[in-house]
Amino acid sequence: MPNIRILIVDDEKLVRWSLQQKLEQWGYHVTAAEDGAAALARTQLDNPDLITLDIRLPDMTGIEVLSELRKKNIQVPVIVITAFGVVDDAVRSLKLGAYDFIEKPINFEKLQNAIRNALEARRLRTEVARTHEIQRTEFSVDRIVGIAPHTREV
Repeated sequence: MPNIRILIVDDEKLVRWSLQQKLEQWGYHVTAAEDGAAALARTQLDNPDLITLDIRLPDMTGIEVLSELRKKNIQVPVIVITAFGVVDDAVRSLKLGAYDFIEKPINFEKLQNAIRNALEARRLRTEVARTHEIQRTEFSVDRIVGIAPHTREV
């Protein structure tokens, strides 16, 4: 996982620190933000490969941050983390495209699996999009070459 960048968004300093320690131990490059505005700014600056996002932030909710990311067409995988296991929050975040929803206290094995799966899903989506683009250009009608008059007419 060379150069995988993860942005941690949580208002609790101790949670940010412990997540950063664990993620760096797993080999990821980590940055952190303490509120929604900082998260949106860091996303623009750092272009992270994945975001862990707390639902309760001092300036806005994690749902609002996720909504802003999607409005800006930023399709980075997001794993929502919260101390409040509210089903409505989970459903809303998943409808907005969050990859997973994890409750605090964080089960690091579950988090590690969620991160691995989210990054693999992103890699596969990118590969499929690239393959479609190659097929679209390689096999377009403009690339048909023919000498016969009927072929040229087509």
